[in-house]
Amino acid sequence: DSALLRPREPNFPGGYNVFQKFIDAKFDQQLVKRLGAPGKMYVSFLVNTNGSISDFEILRSPHPDLNDELIRILKTSPKWNCAVCCPPDLGFFDPRISGEEPCEYCAVRVTVPYQVHK
Repeated sequence: DSALLRPREPNFPGGYNVFQKFIDAKFDQQLVKRLGAPGKMYVSFLVNTNGSISDFEILRSPHPDLNDELIRILKTSPKWNCAVCCPPDLGFFDPRISGEEPCEYCAVRVTVPYQVHK
């Protein structure tokens, strides 16, 4: 029942640190060593209403060859908890003022950092 939903931003099950560990465990460290390119990456993607993620865009990267590696890993990501948007603008706002308006699951674009380690 949509009346029971509360506004929330999309999130990875277990939180941001678990998401970082998921990427760390799969990232090709030999590629990082070969390129000598540690640093911070920023990736943007869509969290769909079914929890899948898609439409990846690398916004910043220490080396272009790392982009494909990060996208490869993200394509294997477990499903996220999707966003819940509520009227009047179907955006995120204080649930105390949302009243009885129905809320709904919504697709939301997020940007997350990833630290590439040596």
